[in-house]
Amino acid sequence: MGKSVDIVLKKTSEKEGIIYIRTIVDGIQRRKSINEKITFKDWEIYFNKKTKRFRTDKRFERHEIINEKIDSYLNKLPQFNNDLGNISDARKSFLKYWIDNITLEKNEGSRIKHLVIFRKFQKFLKSKERVDVAFSEIDQMFVRQLKSYFEKSKDPKTLSTNTVNHYLKVIKLVINKAKKDNYYHYPSDPFSSILFKSDKVTKPALKEEEIKKLIDCTIEDQSLSLVRDVFLFQLFANGARISDTLLLRVGNIIDLRINYIMYKTKTHTSVPVSRLLAQILCRIFSFGDIYSELRKSFNCDIPLTYLKQVYRHRGTISHMPFHLPTELKVNIIELENLITDLIKKEKAPPSKPLTGNIYDDVFIIHENSESSMEKMINPLINYKGYQIQNTNEELKKLIDIKSHSIAKIDEIFLKQFQDLVNQLPEDQFVFNALNPTLYSDVKWKKSNNLNEKQYKELKHQTIVYNRKLKTLQKINNIKTNLTSHVARHTFAGLLLDYKVNLYDISLSLGHTTLKTTENYLRNGFDSNRIDYLSDKMSERFSF
Repeated sequence: MGKSVDIVLKKTSEKEGIIYIRTIVDGIQRRKSINEKITFKDWEIYFNKKTKRFRTDKRFERHEIINEKIDSYLNKLPQFNNDLGNISDARKSFLKYWIDNITLEKNEGSRIKHLVIFRKFQKFLKSKERVDVAFSEIDQMFVRQLKSYFEKSKDPKTLSTNTVNHYLKVIKLVINKAKKDNYYHYPSDPFSSILFKSDKVTKPALKEEEIKKLIDCTIEDQSLSLVRDVFLFQLFANGARISDTLLLRVGNIIDLRINYIMYKTKTHTSVPVSRLLAQILCRIFSFGDIYSELRKSFNCDIPLTYLKQVYRHRGTISHMPFHLPTELKVNIIELENLITDLIKKEKAPPSKPLTGNIYDDVFIIHENSESSMEKMINPLINYKGYQIQNTNEELKKLIDIKSHSIAKIDEIFLKQFQDLVNQLPEDQFVFNALNPTLYSDVKWKKSNNLNEKQYKELKHQTIVYNRKLKTLQKINNIKTNLTSHVARHTFAGLLLDYKVNLYDISLSLGHTTLKTTENYLRNGFDSNRIDYLSDKMSERFSF
């Protein structure tokens, strides 16, 4: 590989020129100015072509400054494989490059984030009595001083370790972008001496009893009731961010799935509409309590054996029919009550033997309790959410009837829900917190960047929402500090309870990399799928 390095003068006028470094590598010639002008006369008298430096002479006072610049470039060349194209202008302003990129940033959230850190960086320079800094001045010592300033500065308050790391990583991102843009190249990473050690932060998440408290509470204030429903929607829609929740349109709900592009990551996500989500949305859209009505009207066929208990629940035990049907139809509520009664009876102390009287004990199963030895042989098991004896096949059959019936009710309910949704305007916001006119130009089926007004409106409504969450927390005596992001943390916690693997957690949270999920959870997991989780949560929580 042929290489040569020379110092040359490029003519700019009749009397003077600019000094350049010139390299020839494999026949490819490159030049870079050292930004020093000199007359042809001084060049001829004082430049030594053998040493490639200017002679020491009192008559030419600039020789020392020019030689230092030549030395600076020639010393850098080996680090850049003698490629002048990789050696940037030492005078290039870091602040100018950064602010130019901030101006071009399309994502309003990212633009504001960079502006906050940019202003903090300016305050650091001001503390050093500087107004600007060149790329060439940002070395390892500079970065260490910057880190120290971020850690100690109280403007307006001392930054946390994680915030300091975040600020430094953003600045490093700008430097890496300059390298990709071929704007400036560092011979070595100025951040190489910085260890980004984060403080472990406990992510607040609701406990199961707190979730049930929110579901069961009666709220007369309509605005607070809406806040409760928005929070529960976030939770059961795979921990949806509040920005995505508020930007959601009716048209995003298609074929019992919520399909949308996440505002933060610009990635597509799809969430199954579970019974829980459909119940929440029925309240939001004022569809009425369709699910409860279905539970009351849907009939289940149960064996004749349980006739007496059912009539006792109905309060019509004295009006039992003499000619008994082969099966009895009951609604799901009666069936649930029957199962609960039979389980209590199974655990009750021994009673009198069976008499054979059709209206007394004939149709009550397990009237005789088992002995202590039998209970040891037949311990209780968890059968589809119920604690029963393993040998109780009749009770298992009833529970199976209930499970099948609920699955059928859910199927009917979800179909009715989607049919009603299809009748609504598809561009209507699901949660009417944002001004539709302001967002009329947002193509909600695609990835979008919000303009400044739209972004500020979204942030304002998020702040209002978080304030109301504090009130909701207070009136429900919830200890966990409620914020919009707690719904996301809580969903992640539920995934951990179900022992879900890391890849599926990453998918459900909409993270762009597994590393993000690892940092988010800092834990280890195994199996199950995301759609399955929605069904399991519908079993675990109910309205």
